[in-house]
Amino acid sequence: MGVRQKLPLIRSKRRIVRWFGYVVYIFVALIVLGIVFGGEEKPHRSAELFTCPADKYLLQGSDFKETGWTIGQASDEIPSGIKDIVGNYECYKKGALKKDMDIFHYVIFIYNNKTAAESEYGRIKESYTSKYSIEELWLGDGGFKVKRGTMSILGHEGYVLWVLDKNSLIYVTCLVI
Repeated sequence: MGVRQKLPLIRSKRRIVRWFGYVVYIFVALIVLGIVFGGEEKPHRSAELFTCPADKYLLQGSDFKETGWTIGQASDEIPSGIKDIVGNYECYKKGALKKDMDIFHYVIFIYNNKTAAESEYGRIKESYTSKYSIEELWLGDGGFKVKRGTMSILGHEGYVLWVLDKNSLIYVTCLVI
């Protein structure tokens, strides 16, 4: 049994019904191909439609409050101390944690891909290693920390921390109120 015998519109004796059958079956085939091979639609980069993926990394939850931490408001304002350090990011979000008299600010920078994040991380790491001594700088596999001395009344250590995580770069610093 051939394809023509399985499709009732195509095996009709009337010419107009056969042509209508061809159009219908081609349309159905295109829909099926679109479903099978259709890719995801990329979001538009307009301000109204684009949501920064860094939002999902912002700290939240009751577990912080139970240990004496309070979560500050998230913001799109980039700290002035790192404006000249970081570049080529797609978007960023800033957050804050507060405990006693100390505020810990963090900024999550999202890059287009992992390679771009790694390249920027390498550039930033090289910049810090040229400025600070081995006693002030701790290097790790996916991040590094720069000691800035005791910065708070309660003796919390002042530092700057950079962490590389997939296509994101996270900056953390401790400031005093």
